[in-house]
Amino acid sequence: MTRFSVEGRKAIVKGGTRGLGHGIAEALLEEGAEVVIFGSDARAEEVAVGFRQRGFACQGLAVGLADTTARGAGFDRAVALIGGRLDILVTAAGVQRRHRSEEFPLDDWQAVLEVNLTAVFDLCQRAAKVMLPQGGGKIVNIASLLSFFGGFTVPAYAASKGGIAQLTKALANEWAGLGFEHFACRTEDEMIARCKGANVILNQYGPFTDKVLSALSPELGLIVRYGVGVVNVDLDAAGRHGVQVCNVPDYGMNEVSDHALALMLALIRKIPMIAANSRKGAWDYRQTIPVRRIQEMTIGVLGVGRIGGLFARKAEALGGRVVLCDPYKPDLRKEFPDEPVTFDEFLQIADVISIHCPRSPETCRLLGAPEFACMKKGALVINTARGGIIDEAALAAPLVSGHLGGAGIDTAEHEPLPATSPLLAAPNCLVTPHMAWYSEEAARELKRKVAEEAVRLARDEKLHYPVNGIGRSAA
Repeated sequence: MTRFSVEGRKAIVKGGTRGLGHGIAEALLEEGAEVVIFGSDARAEEVAVGFRQRGFACQGLAVGLADTTARGAGFDRAVALIGGRLDILVTAAGVQRRHRSEEFPLDDWQAVLEVNLTAVFDLCQRAAKVMLPQGGGKIVNIASLLSFFGGFTVPAYAASKGGIAQLTKALANEWAGLGFEHFACRTEDEMIARCKGANVILNQYGPFTDKVLSALSPELGLIVRYGVGVVNVDLDAAGRHGVQVCNVPDYGMNEVSDHALALMLALIRKIPMIAANSRKGAWDYRQTIPVRRIQEMTIGVLGVGRIGGLFARKAEALGGRVVLCDPYKPDLRKEFPDEPVTFDEFLQIADVISIHCPRSPETCRLLGAPEFACMKKGALVINTARGGIIDEAALAAPLVSGHLGGAGIDTAEHEPLPATSPLLAAPNCLVTPHMAWYSEEAARELKRKVAEEAVRLARDEKLHYPVNGIGRSAA
């Protein structure tokens, strides 16, 4: 199959009775497409008859393009003539009026824009409502060189064609690319029923279990996780079924490290507590005692990947001592001057522990009651990584007793954090709703990178963020 085959495709050509539109209609017919020609008068059917006499599948419709009701009825009739499917829409018709700009009648202005721009948007919108549910299609809007250099005595035509150029870009931003469908799936059965036949799935919370992966094979080739964590994907099962799993690990690195730093500073300086007291009229800094000088503190970084490394550098810039703990990175001293320490040493010397490791069987409840007991009195715990690394039930007690000075929690094992969670009532515990990743820029970057990874597979290009090492790409 060639990349540009229109054989058997269903097309509508607005303005197919003459000029460029006629040539496009003829080319589509010659390549095997079935075409309905829109024209403003009976010539549309005359042209279609000529094409049919040459053996082509062509119909003609006289449609009043300046009339919204007639356009809608004509479009519906055209789609019915080609069997209810629409693969291609070409908008090539246009009208022209010439007057000097200072004398251009407003009625003529509106007449030109109605046919050249409003009708085009109307037909594109109607086409999209057919194409999107069927998985895709092609829309070709014909603009003009006057879109870019304006011309003389044709302000309405130039404005309408300039509008076509920008309208097409705007529609492409929303509709162009690979054909896709959006589903909200929460159960295995929903995943199987709705996603069967998909080649690529962009996934946020859907459960990709062995049952689901087996049912979606062999068509499914790629799952791209909308985010970093892949705990809702059975990686072993994905490997067995030949499904590549990718994520986007680097979209919110600065945001997460900034959020961890913000939680740390807020807890060290006791800002939430003293701000609340000040609003109540208690204007007394002594209520914060004791507050430590950051430069005299030891800040521990647990997990020194992309985000942990950024946090370490930012914390180091504050002047405190930074210690690192990551058993999977034996060469930390090549990147950081600070001496890496063992986990036991780490717990005993850190005034702040900021968690930046992934959740895995090794890290599940890595910090629990025994570890909290080993930590320094007044130590702070920050978790912007993954829920479940901290034993949340065990954290509340040392916060209440005062053994720990505070905690900053952005991720929980079960989200949203239940209203009955003791962490919500614990003193000096700052809880944020899994928002460390978020900024407007990070959100845009995440959406772009998820889509780009899917496109790479479709183009048989090397994937950027493979998780399970299948190395599969499109054939």
